[in-house]
Order: sequence, then C-alpha cells, then structure tokens
Amino acid sequence: MAGLCARSSLRFVSKISTPVGSIFDRNLALKPALPRYPCNEISDRRPYVPEVGGKYFKVLAMIDSIYRELTASEVEQAHEQKEKRTQSEKVAYRLLPWSMRQNVERNPPVAFVGCKSAFFPDLFLRNEKVCIEIDGGYHCKRERQDAHRDKVFRNHGFIVIRIKNLDTCINVAFWERLLEGLNKVEDTVSHPHLAAIKEELRQMISDEISNWTRIDTDPI
Repeated sequence: MAGLCARSSLRFVSKISTPVGSIFDRNLALKPALPRYPCNEISDRRPYVPEVGGKYFKVLAMIDSIYRELTASEVEQAHEQKEKRTQSEKVAYRLLPWSMRQNVERNPPVAFVGCKSAFFPDLFLRNEKVCIEIDGGYHCKRERQDAHRDKVFRNHGFIVIRIKNLDTCINVAFWERLLEGLNKVEDTVSHPHLAAIKEELRQMISDEISNWTRIDTDPI
C-alpha cells in the first residue's frame, strides 16, 4: 500500500510541476490559445508545437490557416464551376509556363476565414500567392463585384492578375499581360518564386518572337 501511495504522489507532483500549456501525459493536455486572424490579415500558417524537456511534440500541433472549412454547397458549386470552364480559360491554362502549370489549381474553392462566401478563381497558385482571372465581355457588367473580390485576395497577400479573354488568342499577348501583372509586385520577399517565373516568361516571349517572319508591307 505504501508503495502505491508513493507512486500516486509522485505522479501527482509530476503533473502540477509541468508548465501550463505543455503536455502533461498521454491522456491529459492543455491546448494553448492561438490568436484569431480577421479576414483582412495574413497568418504565417506555421504550426504551434509545444516544447517539453527539450523535445518537440506534434501531438498538439495546430496550423493557424487563413482558410476556413468549405460548406457542402460550396463544394458542389466548385464542381459546377469546373464544368462551365470557357475555351479562353482552357487555353490560358495551356499557355502557362511550366513553373506555374505544375502547381496551378483550376477553379478551386477558396474560402477565407471571416468571409461568408467562397471564391472560385480561374487559375490559382496557392504557394506562389498568385490569382489569375480570365475576363470575358460579361465582366464589364460586374466591375463592382470584381473589385471587391480582388480586394479580398490582395488583403490576404495574393497577386491578382486579370487578363482579357481576347489576349489568349495570341500566346505572346497572353505572356506579356501575365508578365506585366507580375512586374507590378514590389514585395519580392513574400513572393520569392516570382523571379524564376518572370525569367521563364521573358525567355518564352523572346524565343517565340525570334521565330516570327517579318512581312515587308512597303510598296514596291
């Protein structure tokens, strides 16, 4: 009995001597409170890992994300968006440089924390934080909605590039519009991958133009 009491007391002392916010044992743990980010702020999305005895435990690791969970209707709407892709959107995807195409998401549901409705960008690069929209003629009737949408994405650190659907008819025109949008970015620290993407675009434009044939229109 004495041995049992001693073991029980030792376990009790070990619990109360553990710092608050760390792991006590296998069955008891306190979850540290993490700050909540409003819709217009950016989280670093790094996991919080409590430290005990010089070792890191991932039992309570949490990723504070700028995205919220999708509703069932938003998931269904995402499938509808993919079925309604225009020809210009399909061409734009094929014209993307390889460094962008291998990571791009097409019409993904993007729902930010604090925003009631989700967005479905045409071409979305999550890690590079680039959002590309291919605008048809109907967008002239929804400039206000597009401006609000662009503001939400920019407030979350994304680059928003809008390209007219007519620019997808000529590959060089599309690449030039894409390059113009990327050149407007001043914060290169938050977008470290853009330098390689822009260099690839410049090379693609140069290679394509070098293959053009000049037609002399001067009268004989």
